[in-house]
Amino acid sequence: MTFSIAERYPYIDALMMGYINQDAAVMAGSSRYEDMIQCYINDMDDDELADVLEELKAYQAEHSDSLTADFMRDFSYGYALKDAERFFTLLKGAILMKRGGNYTDEAELENMAEWELAIRPPRAASSSVESEAKQDEQALNEAQVDDLEERITELLVSRAKLAEYAHGRGSRQHLFFLEMLATALDHEQVPASESETPIASLSSIAAGTQIIYGMAKDKHVIHFATANPPKK
Repeated sequence: MTFSIAERYPYIDALMMGYINQDAAVMAGSSRYEDMIQCYINDMDDDELADVLEELKAYQAEHSDSLTADFMRDFSYGYALKDAERFFTLLKGAILMKRGGNYTDEAELENMAEWELAIRPPRAASSSVESEAKQDEQALNEAQVDDLEERITELLVSRAKLAEYAHGRGSRQHLFFLEMLATALDHEQVPASESETPIASLSSIAAGTQIIYGMAKDKHVIHFATANPPKK
């Protein structure tokens, strides 16, 4: 009696049909072998995984000369497995790690080592590199803040002078702009609208627009709002 490949390797067939198929990346949320394998491993119990492991070893031994080509021919469910050798190594390592136990076989130890390496989180940059990057970013931000503060202050000074010229020294309009200028110089937060104007449009603010200046240095955001100064 001749058995089909699915009958000879039912667990591998179920794995490929149910998990490593045309929707594999969607189900796992990733196109990486290790993420797809983890998705499968999470749904399996230890007894089933033992049978999967035996089938993997048997199939790999039988098709060692052309593993990837044979595997894609026998278990093609819409996913193009480019490196069956790598896939088998990671899958066997994942199974061994989940089942636990004391392993001494060199191949099994290698499989587990490859799996652990594959799922290890990326190594964070050294503290010195991170520190230098943060310092560079901080210096750039502070330079931008200084430039913007200078431009806003110049604008407020010019508006205060204009108000003094048009309405007289000590007028309500003059006082209004002097208060705005003092706020800018003191870096204080003043009430502002919820809207935010992009920094790039600072130089194009209409001459008739009254400016309420508020800056939160940690966010590097400048808020603008229109307001009518008190009438004389």
